[in-house]
Parts: sequence; C-alpha cells; structure tokens
Amino acid sequence: TGGAVGVATTDKAGIVKPDGTSITVDTDGTIHATSSEPIKVREKLVLEQGGFDIRNGNKTDNAVIRSQEISITGESIVKLEYDETKYDAIHLIIPTPNDFDMKWGTKKTFIVDDHKIRFAFKNKERTPLTPDELGDIFDFKPNFSQIKRMIKSKDEIEILKTAAKHGADGFKRVCEFVKSSLDKGVSECELNYEVANILKNKGEFGLSFEPITALNANAAKAHALPTKNTLKNGDLLLFDAGIKYRRYCSDRTRTFEVGTVSQVSKEQNFKNSKRDEIYHIVLEAQQMAIKAVRAGVRACDIDKAARDFIAKAGYGEAFFHSTGHGVGLDIHELPRISPKSEEIIKPGMVFSIEPGIYLQGEFGVRIEDVVVATENGCEIL
Repeated sequence: TGGAVGVATTDKAGIVKPDGTSITVDTDGTIHATSSEPIKVREKLVLEQGGFDIRNGNKTDNAVIRSQEISITGESIVKLEYDETKYDAIHLIIPTPNDFDMKWGTKKTFIVDDHKIRFAFKNKERTPLTPDELGDIFDFKPNFSQIKRMIKSKDEIEILKTAAKHGADGFKRVCEFVKSSLDKGVSECELNYEVANILKNKGEFGLSFEPITALNANAAKAHALPTKNTLKNGDLLLFDAGIKYRRYCSDRTRTFEVGTVSQVSKEQNFKNSKRDEIYHIVLEAQQMAIKAVRAGVRACDIDKAARDFIAKAGYGEAFFHSTGHGVGLDIHELPRISPKSEEIIKPGMVFSIEPGIYLQGEFGVRIEDVVVATENGCEIL
C-alpha cells in the first residue's frame, strides 16, 4: 500500500534501467519518482498516468499502477490493481509507440521492452481498432509459437545436448536388454513395453513419443506399430525413440542386426548382403545430408542431398518421407527438412536428419541423428 517499491531510472519513455532512481507509491496509487536528473514529461505519462486502461463493454477507467520494477533481464515490469470482477479487458495506451513491446505476464502484469509496439487503440483519442487493424498490429501467423521457437538459445541447445546424451545412454541399455532376450519368445509388443520403461530410467525421464521397435518386414513401415512377432537372433531391428529432459525432446533411430553388436552404433555389418547394401546406402545418404547443413542453405537442399543419393542407388521410391524435422519442446517442430521447404537454415536451428529405405514385405532401414546448425556446418547432438 505504499513505500519504496523499486530502484530505477528511465532514459526514454518506458525503458527502465537500474541505476539509482527511487520510485514510491502512495496508498491512493499515485507513483512518485525521484532522481538526480529531471524526469521528462513523457516519462511521467508512463510512470504517473500509466497509460493503462481497464474496460468493461463501453465503460473505460484508469487502472491504478501498484508497482514498477526491474526484471533480471532489465525489462520494466508494471503491476496494476483493478477489480477483476468488474472489468473484462486491459488496454495499453502508449505515448511513444515506437519504443515499446508489451508482453503478457500474469493477469495484472505487463512487461515492457524496446522492440515492437503492441497497443489497443489507434491514437490518444482512444479510437478503437478494427479487427483488421488489430490483426495488422499483432501480425497473426500460422504456427506462431513454432516460428518463435525455431532458433534455439544457447541454454536450450545445452538442454537438448543433455537430452540427447541421456537418450543415447538409454539406447545402450535397450541394446543389452535385447541381447538378453534373444530366442526367449519376446514379442515386439513386449519389447516395446520394456523399452519404454528402460528409457524412462525408473521415472527419471518422460518419452518424446511412443518408441518404434520394428522387426524385419515390420521395419518397412516408417511408423510401425508393434506386433506379436518374436525376437530372434539375426533379426533386423529398427529402433526409433527419444526421451524428454527438462521438457525438451531427444530423437534417435538406429537399425541393427540383433545379436551381432554389443552397442547401438551406426557402424554396422549385416550378414545378409541385401540388408548390408541398403544399410550402407542409407548411412552414406545421412552423412551427405549432414555435410549439406550450414547457415544460409535452404532446408530443401539438405533433403535433396540425401534423396538424390538414394535415388541414384535405385531406391528413390522407397524413401517416401521427409529427411528431417525440427526438435525442441515438441518432437516435431519447424524447420521441416523436406523437398518443398524453402526455409533458410540459421544458426541455432535444431532438427533431425533421418533418411530411410523401406522395402515392403522385406525390411526397412532408417538412421537418425539430431543436429544443431552453425555458421559453417552443424554439430550432431
């Protein structure tokens, strides 16, 4: 109800930096700011008059500013007080529009920084915006949240790297379980169930998606569901899975011959010559796509690197899905690494590279890693 609520100063309207100004609030909601430097009129509009209105139908009143403080990122956080039972909307009126961006926080909190303008009236006369004008201001777009999340921050990339590491560790434990289950009548359904529990690591992690554990001919289905076919020594197993760590997904696919490997590796040799041929075509296609990744290229060109190699080997029609997809909070995000995607790759984009060849009635091979794009290439997570 009063007293000091923050330490701040302003060097332009609405942009507040911590350097010594004391702001206090009276019990009637009036803002007082004292500083060694005079406070400009435009700053008073923000601090004392507020520029905040509350509305219910045609009735509009001023909201009372209860505090203005500095976030750890240097943004000015303005907290309002109003009767939530009487008003159904809050509008921000900005004296100097080009200096502001409003972000919604809690129901009573606005965060203001200096990027773009967001407001609810045309002008200081408070002429309401038409729906079309409001749309122009807010620039509504399909896939808005995925577009905003497409370039990952350094912290997000570190989390994704850790998720990938935990996912890879889970793959090793799964491989050991598969070896111990050979010729014991374990079906794909049972294998799928056990694999999910192994990846969760006693509840430590969530799953990015339901794992794919496909044997032999079932692996020719890109998103195979588990069957009652049983696991035997010498089977081909396509294993696609991921875990969630701090809400971020990992995603990985390996194809291997059961019983011949001690760990899940991309370096495989199959006893069956056709399986071995197809496997190494897919592996080379994946390596070519990974080499094509760098800032400035189109997503479709990365897809083309893998697709053209598989087509030249004579299996173009057997590669019928995109080469990759974005990975983050969701297992399928932007960008899409597909023949139709004109998205320009930028540093910080994280996506999968997963070409495959699927021979119906015989077997399928897919190899997948998640990469982060850099200026001159990419890093496999």
